[in-house]
Amino acid sequence: MLKEQHAVDMTAKNLQKEREDERIMNQLRAEFSRIDISQDGSVTLDELRQFLLQNTEGRVDTGIAEAIFQEIDIDGSGVVLLQEFVESYFIKQKIVKERLSEVEETLRNHKKSREQL
Repeated sequence: MLKEQHAVDMTAKNLQKEREDERIMNQLRAEFSRIDISQDGSVTLDELRQFLLQNTEGRVDTGIAEAIFQEIDIDGSGVVLLQEFVESYFIKQKIVKERLSEVEETLRNHKKSREQL
């Protein structure tokens, strides 16, 4: 009985993760489409600049657009395809999660050290 409940719980968690992944993918597709001004299936640095300028009321530095573009142009081709856009999101998400785990571990260790004093 316990194994069956565990299997049900795991299936529910997997379904929940699949739904969340699909929700994220839909958001990324929609955002990519908004940035892809020419609607040709790729984003250029110029399109990213235009998008940022339009959505920040002109308050974005072009250097920021260039830095963002370099981060998402994984293959360095000068254009970003949807696959690269999605991949860069998940790469950054993984880096953030790893860094948060490191910070949490540091905080736990600090707390233990203080408790021992």
